[in-house]
Amino acid sequence: MKKLKNGDKIFAYLKGQGYVGYGEIISNAVIAKEFILEDATYFFDNHLKQPNIKENKDNPNMADWGCRSKLV
Repeated sequence: MKKLKNGDKIFAYLKGQGYVGYGEIISNAVIAKEFILEDATYFFDNHLKQPNIKENKDNPNMADWGCRSKLV
């Protein structure tokens, strides 16, 4: 995720389904605890199903990262 840059193309693949979509990166990656959603809320302020997603939130080498994309 951290290697993706603005303008990079991305492809969504589902096992058994093949490629199901593609898009373009529109922002550089940020650590998940600083990722802001379109509704102006922080990602971590929302109900998340993954129980351990915040476990390494302060360690940039172990934390999850996110970047914005748009469907093409």
